[in-house]
Amino acid sequence: MTQLFPVPRRSEAARDPHAPMVRTMGLIFRNCLGLAAGVDRTGEQLPVLRAMEAGHIEIGTVSDPSVLKITTAEQPSASILGVNVGSGKPGFSAEVFADFRACLEAVLACSDFIVLNFSNDDMRRPFASDGADYIIATARAQINDNTARTGRRIPILAKVHCDPFLDTLAEPSGATELLDGFVIVGERTDRLTEVRRAFPHHGIISVGGAVTLQDVVARRRAGADLVQMHRAFADRGAAHVQRIVHDLQRGVVHG
Repeated sequence: MTQLFPVPRRSEAARDPHAPMVRTMGLIFRNCLGLAAGVDRTGEQLPVLRAMEAGHIEIGTVSDPSVLKITTAEQPSASILGVNVGSGKPGFSAEVFADFRACLEAVLACSDFIVLNFSNDDMRRPFASDGADYIIATARAQINDNTARTGRRIPILAKVHCDPFLDTLAEPSGATELLDGFVIVGERTDRLTEVRRAFPHHGIISVGGAVTLQDVVARRRAGADLVQMHRAFADRGAAHVQRIVHDLQRGVVHG
């Protein structure tokens, strides 16, 4: 029988958007800024990315365990590691469910948190569906079994687009209570605030549109615990992201 473990909730008594350290989902992040999935899809670039001193790095989406280039020997690091998992096949099917299970199993030993990806519209896997509920429940059972064996608990999140996700809240799914948090894709901070109101105790990672230090602080003020960058890294380079990391750590806010 699968052993059940409580879901740790956000532990910050009050969120200071300028505070460098963030405690959420049972983890301690040295700062709120992270690199989004897609910057490194396999983990091959982790040694370089970790040198930037971001609070976390999310690799993936991993849809084939054989592409992983990370080993447990490369852990630990001051940058918390998340791994985004999914399937290269569209929709919901026995093969898709098997892909999610296999990818999750492959990354258990190296992940500090795991993200189930429901954000790719081309994959036709809406979060508000029985198929998504099944993937979440299966993932929670896998992680609980792993915790029973190892004593190590790994938070699990779902990655979703903000507006469609908010539309589902009229009929909330019980599966959301099996999650520790969400990676919310979207640029509007007012919509992010709506997600925070709906889920005051879940961890929230904001991704999309954050390019400057002010963008990061605005998303923190809107309710995000953590903020990820992708385009800022791709367009402006590692030095730009590292400057923001250093400003966050020193409590510097421009403007």
